[in-house]
Amino acid sequence: MLGIADHAIASGSYGWVICKGPAVVQAQAGVSTGERLSSDGDTTVGELDTWTDGAGNSENIIGIALETESSSATYGAGYVIALVDIPA
Repeated sequence: MLGIADHAIASGSYGWVICKGPAVVQAQAGVSTGERLSSDGDTTVGELDTWTDGAGNSENIIGIALETESSSATYGAGYVIALVDIPA
């Protein structure tokens, strides 16, 4: 993974791909403030979900939720602002 799109980038438009720093991300229902996030392959395409502890899973963490999914004041349900740090 090289980065994530900052919110929704319409087809044919330009946008930012974030690899480190704050970004708006599409999140699975139930993501809460402070939870570690991963793209673990078992979520809806394009969504981040809470990280599950287990052997060999530490490399899957790509960020931390800065707000709860259902309370995003700016972007609405389905999104959170997260602090992402995708390893190079």
